[in-house]
Amino acid sequence: IVALAAVLVVLLVLAATPALMLSRMARMTAEVTTLMLPAYEGVRDFAYVTERRLAASRGVALSDEPRYRRELAAGRAAEDSALAVMIYHAPRLGPRFAAHVDTLRMLVARRDSLERSIGVDLRAGDIPAMPAFDAINAAAIHQVEQLRDALSDLTDLMLAENEEWAAQQRGAAVLLGIIAAAAALVL
Repeated sequence: IVALAAVLVVLLVLAATPALMLSRMARMTAEVTTLMLPAYEGVRDFAYVTERRLAASRGVALSDEPRYRRELAAGRAAEDSALAVMIYHAPRLGPRFAAHVDTLRMLVARRDSLERSIGVDLRAGDIPAMPAFDAINAAAIHQVEQLRDALSDLTDLMLAENEEWAAQQRGAAVLLGIIAAAAALVL
């Protein structure tokens, strides 16, 4: 009777293993689609929009044409939107990602302030703030690269954890199968 009970318990655990695997896969899929992909898209969008925005900013600085002002305003809005996505997801993506987002946020605020002062300086015919503006932009682009690296590392870690978990599940299934076969032989 003990051997029969052991076989039944082992078979129940074996039957539950695929359900556990599917549950884990569903959680991973949800994490990828609701956290990782939106964060990657936010970083990508920020990088793209920032390049366009910088071109518009230079256009405003050089010619002050209305078209560049419109592009600059649209770029600011799109950049704010991409940054908001990163800020929203940062707490769930760990301290490294969050620190880079905070640094990027600070750089954007400094750049925006400096950008406004450059516009004032232009009317006076002098742009002394342009080297600082360029340095802030370079630092912001560096933060975007750091965010990409952080996301890549998080993705690698998540995949490694899931591979390890799957290997443990396979090992447990084999061990349980051996136990069930041994118990069945005893019967």
